Parts: sequence; C-alpha cells; structure tokens
Amino acid sequence: MGSSKYSALVVRAGHGDKVLHLVRQGSEAALCGVPSAHLGPDSHETVNVCDDCIQWLPKRMAVSDKFRTIPPK
Repeated sequence: MGSSKYSALVVRAGHGDKVLHLVRQGSEAALCGVPSAHLGPDSHETVNVCDDCIQWLPKRMAVSDKFRTIPPK
C-alpha cells in the first residue's frame, strides 16, 4: 500500500456532524469532499468514521500506488 499519511479530523463545532473525516496529508479536502478548512482536531469523544471516507480510502490508495512519485531535484 501507499505511504501517504492521513489525519482523522472532525467538522468544527457548530458546523455539522460528529464523525471523523480522513484527510490525506497536503490535501485540501477530506476523502468525502469536506474542505480541510472546515475540519479541526478530534475531541477524543468521536468514535465513528465517515462512511464515504471509508469507501474512498481503498480506492484512493489503489490509485496512488499506480503512480510513481517523482523525487525532488
């Protein structure tokens, strides 16, 4: 599998659901499409992960594995 790192973040208070959303390092949105700007750290009370993020994770990782990373110069 790919070496990408993902963070589990929640929608900031007062703006939505109480599930964790998976955001790939350096990405502008969670796998389900929620903008990263709307997400913040987990309060350690959230135990459920977004269903859409769970469905997209293996698809995203499979595509990432097909493309080689070009090393920086």
